[in-house]
Amino acid sequence: PGSCDGARCAHLVPDRRDHIVSLTAPHAVFNIAVTGAIASDLPGQARSLVGYFAESPHVNFTEDWKVLTVFIGGNDLCSLCNDPTYYSPENYEKYLLETITILQGIPRVYLNLVSMMDITKLAKLNDPTCLNYHNAVCKCVTQGDEALRQVTAAALAYQAIAERIGQLPQFQTETFAVNVQPFYIDTQIPLEPDGAPDYSYFAPDCFHFSAKSHYAAGVALWNNMLQPAGSKAKAWVIGAEPLCPTSERPYLCTATNKCGAAFGLLSTNPQSTAAPPTLSLDQKTMLGLALVIVVAVPAAILAAYRYQRARRAGYTPIDGQVVMATTAV
Repeated sequence: PGSCDGARCAHLVPDRRDHIVSLTAPHAVFNIAVTGAIASDLPGQARSLVGYFAESPHVNFTEDWKVLTVFIGGNDLCSLCNDPTYYSPENYEKYLLETITILQGIPRVYLNLVSMMDITKLAKLNDPTCLNYHNAVCKCVTQGDEALRQVTAAALAYQAIAERIGQLPQFQTETFAVNVQPFYIDTQIPLEPDGAPDYSYFAPDCFHFSAKSHYAAGVALWNNMLQPAGSKAKAWVIGAEPLCPTSERPYLCTATNKCGAAFGLLSTNPQSTAAPPTLSLDQKTMLGLALVIVVAVPAAILAAYRYQRARRAGYTPIDGQVVMATTAV
């Protein structure tokens, strides 16, 4: 598939209503992400989202297609070494299954389930400032080799759970499809020419992304959506451009349509003759609504809390400021 610039791809998302902003902003609307959230918080977020959709005058609840993105687990892994049972893969799977089952109450959904990254890579960001921040926000990456091995094992288990959930037949229907997007699995921390970590891809806390990383992640997510199951990129490529649909692959890819059939043709009933709903990228119903349920998206209230916590711990953030980044997809 070819790539496209903004002008040539503008027709893909006409009249879109997307809300990729901080939950604390007055215009957050359908972005219900909460900074610091863990897997056990997701079911509550999902219930809220169902209600917001059903009550919104801006959404045709039954007819509009919705693209949801769920990314959870970073904060669970950061706390795993403190409570391996509560943050176990078994609990992670339980809460994901509960959340997705709740989201099935929303008609016409293309759900991105983004695979969890291995956060032990953050240990490479080991200058004194980063270590101080990691001690405050992700202590398990500072507790030595055994803790790192424990976190890596859990991250791999989280990834396997997402893959397993994405293959469940109850989550592949004519109007609801879970699509595992694995672009974080093999993504590595970008490096400077001398081999040192490129800190420009991170916020000053050395945990959250900067705008550069959000851009790379947004493009990687979009491209995963246009790549067939089994052939999806498992790492972002710095400088990559967004892909465009082609005549051979005109639709968003699901686990069963191979990108070459309309979403509505996911029916497992070969005798069905009902006209399927379409999800063609050149129709207004395709991305009429985009939203994100993303955890670990910085919000002002938590950033302020971490700043005060840092001061009480005896160190000061870079230049006395906390830089916040929001996810853009």
